[in-house]
Order: sequence, then C-alpha cells, then structure tokens
Amino acid sequence: TLKDQGDADKVADDMEAWLDNNTDKLTMDGLFGIIDPPRQDVKDAIAQTQAAGIQVKMITGDHPRTASVIARDIGIENHENTMTGKELDAIHEDKDFIDKIRGVAVAVFARVSPENKLQIVRAFQDSGDVVAMTGDGVNDAPALNGADIGVAMGIRGTEVAKEASDMILTDDSFGTIVDAVREGRIIFENIKKYISFLFACNMVEIVAILTTIVFMLPIPIQPLHILFLNLLVDIGPAIALAYEKAEANVMEHPPRNPESGLVNKTFLSRIIISGVVIGLGAFGVFYLFHNIFGMSLTYAQTATFTYMAVAQLFHILNVRRLNGFGLDKTFFQNKLLLAAIAFSVVLQLMVVYVPFLNIVFGTEPLTLATWGIILAIVLVVTIIVYLVKKLAGLKNPEA
Repeated sequence: TLKDQGDADKVADDMEAWLDNNTDKLTMDGLFGIIDPPRQDVKDAIAQTQAAGIQVKMITGDHPRTASVIARDIGIENHENTMTGKELDAIHEDKDFIDKIRGVAVAVFARVSPENKLQIVRAFQDSGDVVAMTGDGVNDAPALNGADIGVAMGIRGTEVAKEASDMILTDDSFGTIVDAVREGRIIFENIKKYISFLFACNMVEIVAILTTIVFMLPIPIQPLHILFLNLLVDIGPAIALAYEKAEANVMEHPPRNPESGLVNKTFLSRIIISGVVIGLGAFGVFYLFHNIFGMSLTYAQTATFTYMAVAQLFHILNVRRLNGFGLDKTFFQNKLLLAAIAFSVVLQLMVVYVPFLNIVFGTEPLTLATWGIILAIVLVVTIIVYLVKKLAGLKNPEA
C-alpha cells in the first residue's frame, strides 16, 4: 500500500533499478503504452498566454520526464527545466527559495505533494507575482485556496477543489482562462478610455474659462452651455466607449503592475495635455470671433460652444486607441458609438439653429464660413493631441 508520494517515488526507483540489473533475465512478450494527449486548443492558448507576459508553470504528480514531454508538446517555455518534490523539500526553507526557482527558470514541477504546490504558490506571491492556480483534485485544494485566483475544473473537478476556488471553469478548458484574461483587459482599457474622455472634456471647459479670466475677457461660454456639453453631448459617446472591441495588441503587452492605480502619472498627463490643447483652441475661437472679427458676444459664445462640442467629439478618435488613432475600420463596428455621436451632433445643431432653443440657450445661428473655421481649428488641435499622445506612447508604450 502506498501511503504518500514518497512511497510511490521509492517504488518507481526500485523498479527502475531492478530492470536495469535484470533485463537479461526477461523475455519481451509485448509492449503496451497509454497516453492522455493534451487538447488541441491548449497549445494555442499557452502561446497567447505567454505572449501576454504571463508565466505558465506545470505542477504535477507525474514523472519529471513525462511532464517535461507534455510541457514541450503544448509549448511551455523552458519545458526542459524541471524540479521534483524532493528537490523542493530540500530548499523550500531557504530565504532564496524563489530565486533558486527563477534562476534556473523552472517551468515544470513534478512528483510534488499538495504541500509542495502551496509552497510554490506562496513563493511566487512573496516575490510580488499575482498567481492563478488551476486544479481539479483534492490534493490541489490547498494551492487553489492559497492562490490569488483559484480556478477549479467544473466537469471533472472534485467538490473540494470547487469549494476552495474563486472561479469554476464550466468547460474545463484552459482556453477559457485566456478568454477571461482578454476580456478583463478589454474592460480595464475601456474604463480608462471612458475616464480619459470625460476628464479631458472637463479640462477643456476649465482651461477656456481660466484663460479668458487671465486676459480679462468676457466668459467664452454660458453656464447652460457647460451643462449641455456635460449632460447631453459628452455622456452618450462616453458610455458607448465601454462597448469598444479589443485593440489588436491587447494580448501582446505584459500585465499591468498591480501596485499601480487606474490613474497613473502618464495617464493623468495625457488627460491634462489633451484638455489644455483643446481648451486653448476654444479660447482661440472666442478671441478670433469676438476680438478680431468683432462679432457679438452671443455669436462668439455660440461659436466657442459649438467648437467645444465638435472638438470633444473628434477627441474620441484619440481616446478610442490608447497609442494610436481611432479612425480605422473598427470605428464603424461600434454601432452604439456612431449613434451617440450622431445624436450629439443633432442636438448641437438644434441648439444653434432652432429659434426657440436660441432663446433658451442664448445662441445664434452660425454661418457656413464660421463652421469652416471651427472645423479647421478642430482638425489642428486633434492632430496636435494625437502627436503628443504618439510621442508619449513611444516613451512609455505600456501606459
């Protein structure tokens, strides 16, 4: 009767030694092999995971050579570097336990006990890694419970493993974990886009008003214009950004630092720079129509108000792609965003050209020439914001 993994290892070693010394006494009658091949989709899923900067480790009770071959077949990096439970037991008390594991880039842990699995999980956690552990058996429960994210198999997994886990895979597919990582990254990036867009739009209004105060000019837009921009023009496109599809490289950059917050230095600087550039454009429109062209204050405010609405809608093109420009073939795939932009444009045109709304909002109809000037300035500031973002992206592509 085998009491533990140590007994199993001893039996295997004794059998191997006996065969080495007694092969001349045996007669080969036949050979029978058993293989449990990996799923066809596992290799592709492993490749995507490693491309995303996620280390994949195999922890198994199988023989080291067997585990190494399977690891090779599914594409795990450094599959030839293995470590057994006995070796782990010999070094796990050392302070540099995790350094020894990393030093030889161990990818396969074989002949391990439940205690060894938990030791491995805690070692990587102590070094600052976020650890996800998958398993299906009772012997996986300690590591599943100790990991940052325990993932149990829903079909062949034991009830103990499911209870110890944070998530359960209903299809027992490693590819589902990759899909979950991908979806999580999409959600996080879309949250950043939503916040970036709204904060930048608010910065536009702040910069425009502060600049006119500094130059002791009349206020460039009325309070009701600000409410209209924030509550009607901006909010629809901002919500639609939450439905953006994944960017092409979403699974090609390493995981973000768990210690860094949503709004980091680079992210905040982009918002401020975008708001300042577009806001200075708003001041330029107001100064141009009121002080240079000599138009009435109401007309200049209407032009500035309209510029802000159009510039902020154009700013979506810089927000849709974290390090690129959003006017591509995917732009027309987000139907909700297109509808939100169209709705905002219609509302802005109504405020400018419907007589009743002219009275309510204090606006005047704009000429075609005014629209041409507004669109020209909008294009210039949009390009400037893109160039600044592109330059920042080259310096810090992970921001």
